[in-house]
Amino acid sequence: IRFARTVFVGPVDMDDRLYLAGDRLWMTSGGLDLVAFDLVGPAAPREIGRFAPSGEPLIEVAFAGDLAYATDEAGFLHVIDVRNPAAMGRVFGIQVGQEAAGVAVGDGRLYVVRSLGVSSLSLANPRRPEPIGTLEILGVWGAGFYAYTHIGVVRDHVFLMSDDGRLRVIDYADPAEPEVVASSRVLPIVEDVAVEGAVAYVAASWGGLWTFDVADPATPRLLG
Repeated sequence: IRFARTVFVGPVDMDDRLYLAGDRLWMTSGGLDLVAFDLVGPAAPREIGRFAPSGEPLIEVAFAGDLAYATDEAGFLHVIDVRNPAAMGRVFGIQVGQEAAGVAVGDGRLYVVRSLGVSSLSLANPRRPEPIGTLEILGVWGAGFYAYTHIGVVRDHVFLMSDDGRLRVIDYADPAEPEVVASSRVLPIVEDVAVEGAVAYVAASWGGLWTFDVADPATPRLLG
């Protein structure tokens, strides 16, 4: 790996995130802005647009086609048209709960992590998600609760990770009756999770990067 270039993007918050979607790099900057970079020249990314859907800090963003779905700290889900990064616009918004956190797209549905479970929304109209339902999962550890904050999707299975490394796998084959099919505590403190194909990648703070085979989502297998 060779250092290529530094790009100034403005104030950065410790919870800001990077996303790669198509030939563009996206990031949240200073908590409020969704920023787009052109990667035609990967060694010299160029900012091509930024947009703040609300006055609240953004938590997580998921991309699908020409749309971005972003949650914020006020519990709103924002649908943003990102076809033209220089003129991004909010096309829809819906309250999904004050404790909303991670968001992911899969199998024609949108999933939003809540501290004690997950909410699902239909993307029959991608520009206007419609709530399907919420699965509450009460988690108690020691003298208090642990909250689910990270999410990944493989086909019709949703993977929830809590900050303290607890994993729940939920089968959404019937979105009206989701079912928890696997549950365990597998890692130390979790920072993020991403799923690509049949592999889940989990960033585990001081525990490093862990990979899981999720070809059979109901029985994730540790790879290393």
